[in-house]
Amino acid sequence: MPVVTAESRGLSQQLENEREARNVERTQFSKDRSDEQQGFEAEKRTLGNRIVGLEQGLEAKEKARRRLEEDIAIVRREKDEISHVGASLQQQLISAKEAMKELQESADARVNSLQNDIDTMRDDRERQIASRDNQINVLNARLDEARNAPVQVTFNVRAETVCGENIFITGSIDQLKRWSPKNAVALSPRNYPIWTVTLSIPARTRFEYKYIRKFNGELKRWESDPNCSYSSPASGIATINDIWR
Repeated sequence: MPVVTAESRGLSQQLENEREARNVERTQFSKDRSDEQQGFEAEKRTLGNRIVGLEQGLEAKEKARRRLEEDIAIVRREKDEISHVGASLQQQLISAKEAMKELQESADARVNSLQNDIDTMRDDRERQIASRDNQINVLNARLDEARNAPVQVTFNVRAETVCGENIFITGSIDQLKRWSPKNAVALSPRNYPIWTVTLSIPARTRFEYKYIRKFNGELKRWESDPNCSYSSPASGIATINDIWR
């Protein structure tokens, strides 16, 4: 049976410690994202309450506008009546004509004032509706951003190399350079023979990947096994552990 050396045991223990540390980071990251999501939902509820208040205010103003329109209709009827009376009194004294003229001018001023109030209320209502729609759009955009945030995926591969030889990864998505050996992503041998790289991958994305070896920057060979497949989680962080056989 294979001999387990102290170096192997130390390496295994180191890998286990790193795995536990990543699990702790993953748990904390998921908790932070959950807290952030709850904050967004609370903000959305608060904004919803504000919108309800705005709508109630708009409803009250709408009722006031209808009352103003009814007043205008009454004033216009009064104006028509005044005009009719004025026509019937044209032959009366000049003083009566002047009094009628003043009354008609007063009615016209009232109509104009009420119409200006209606126009002002209509403009205020349109601005409030536009402000409400903008707030809803901003909140929805923030929620979409939170749901679609990328996840951190760490690729670990155990691979023995010679001097001048390095390990790279490429795959089927933009973050893995679309199967381009020339532009493949380099892994770091910080814990040799474990080569590591962490990339931001879109959440809920299925992709394929493969490791390659380069010698002094030139492609030496591809990993012989079939393409590896993986689906990124909806949130948090993830770790992939592979072995170049």
